[in-house]
Amino acid sequence: MTMSSSARETPLGRFALTGFAAWAMATAALRLAPGRAFEVTPPAAAVAIAAALLLLAGVARLLLRGVSPASRVAAMTAFVLPGMIGDSLTTALYGVVFPNLPNGAGVFGGLMLLAYSVMLAVSLAMTSGRLTP
Repeated sequence: MTMSSSARETPLGRFALTGFAAWAMATAALRLAPGRAFEVTPPAAAVAIAAALLLLAGVARLLLRGVSPASRVAAMTAFVLPGMIGDSLTTALYGVVFPNLPNGAGVFGGLMLLAYSVMLAVSLAMTSGRLTP
């Protein structure tokens, strides 16, 4: 059995390991952050969320800059999948994993889904040519 050229060009395992490492570091940072860091007013929270989403879109573009258009969605899927699996567990066990954060597992889970959606949307936009690398 031979590998297709796109499989050789885009090592999906490397994207998955990088995604897992990024998820683990972000989860650890959230766990170690003082709870008062998350006590913000709604306008400040909206600005922080918008800034984070823009940053994630930029990170997604950087991750995909050397990936062929045909492999971009697969590469980004491999990158976000470990975090999505991990965040399904951390959301289910929110109070145990994040005792330092205010109650709000639903908000946490929703924000994580939004972040993953932005990264996947960037990969789709870059694949279709609507967003250049």
